Amino acid sequence: MSVVVSQNEHPANGFKRYTLKLPVDIHRELSETAAGSGISVLDLLLRIVRLGLWIARETRGSPGAEVVVKTDSGDKTLIPLLN
Repeated sequence: MSVVVSQNEHPANGFKRYTLKLPVDIHRELSETAAGSGISVLDLLLRIVRLGLWIARETRGSPGAEVVVKTDSGDKTLIPLLN
């Protein structure tokens, strides 16, 4: 995956532009997940980024931190990438 960041430091519309080059399988999964949820891929990506940032912020400085996802089929423990 590669990311290109816009050089415009103060965009007039309040947004910065990113260009993502995603592997085909990840793009397909994003598209299917967004369509199944009735939202755009952009909205899904924004939600994913916000969640990832929240996890990074909440677990920063805690090397043993874990994120637990509870579902009807059981719990799943995830270890944050950024500690």
